[in-house]
Amino acid sequence: MEYAKLVEVYESLDATQKKHDKRDIMAEFFAEAGDELPEVVLMCLGKPYPDWKNTEIGISSNMMVEIISQATGHSEEDIEEKWKDEGDLGLAAEHMVENKTQQRLVAGSLTVQKVIERIRKVADMEAKAINRSVDQSKKKSEIADLISSADPREARYVTRTVLRTLRLGVAEGLVRDALDHAFLDGEHAEDVQRAYNMTNDFVEVSEAAREGVEALAELEMELFRPIKSMLAMKVENI
Repeated sequence: MEYAKLVEVYESLDATQKKHDKRDIMAEFFAEAGDELPEVVLMCLGKPYPDWKNTEIGISSNMMVEIISQATGHSEEDIEEKWKDEGDLGLAAEHMVENKTQQRLVAGSLTVQKVIERIRKVADMEAKAINRSVDQSKKKSEIADLISSADPREARYVTRTVLRTLRLGVAEGLVRDALDHAFLDGEHAEDVQRAYNMTNDFVEVSEAAREGVEALAELEMELFRPIKSMLAMKVENI
């Protein structure tokens, strides 16, 4: 799937504050996602991995400024000034790509798979750095290549995804309801929630939801994987 298609969904989500509208936008998108459903579900949450893996990307805002500079040819000072004006490094990246001073010799359109695989590669580098040093320039080059391949709007959302600041107002409950409406006629939100509580993994839940309620019911806890705990309910008296 072209990353530009996901960006269109991002922009539609960003254009409304109504939860039902956001749910319907994602439900339609999920229903049409095909084999890439697990990836687009994660990307709508702005995450390369399910939460239970507790994986960090390890790219700071200041490092992202260096990456944008490397990808576009603009000075770090210009990027920081635009960031200050916009209050959003994603918008600063969009502006810099739109007006970049250097062009790639070979340009290619981004796909959802390429974006998520590249971000996961950087996250894996960060995980290995717990036990040994990692070459930060390699991490920066991987993301700079994505920015170089991106059009301005794509650069905005690649930057936000890397920094875990997608700013779409999409929470786990909306994804749950969107999966329910995409595959289960909007009548089984509790079943989707139970499956998510058991697995802590929207990848597995999305694939099961597409198969039906019975597949959701088969999802259970796994050894060494944290579950999603539910807050206690208040009662009126002792």
